[in-house]
Amino acid sequence: MRALNAALHPRIITRVEELARENRARHPLGVIIIDAALIFESGIGGTLRKVIVVWCRPEQQLERLMSKARLSREEAEQRIGAQMPPEEKRRRADYVIDCSGSKGGAREQAEAIYPELERIVAEQ
Repeated sequence: MRALNAALHPRIITRVEELARENRARHPLGVIIIDAALIFESGIGGTLRKVIVVWCRPEQQLERLMSKARLSREEAEQRIGAQMPPEEKRRRADYVIDCSGSKGGAREQAEAIYPELERIVAEQ
């Protein structure tokens, strides 16, 4: 997994940066959101203005991953085990969204953060 990540992450990061530049050129006051489970592990987390970590309880994370990716419990546990612990991600985040509850609750949290992100972009 380390070898695969070492080969892929630089290319992915380069492409994300290209897309961000293109988007910024088209929409100078737009908020750019990058969805990346390994944001800190890849090294890109420190290059972003703000980082939002979305988390849920560990048992939910496991169940959701198994369902979404159609993985066995063991496979899902391995994937989760390869990631930084959620507590560390939350500690490093600028904002945290708890999606352990309803989708509506998570949406409300995201909607509360978004105006601040727009303000940050407008101030640059």
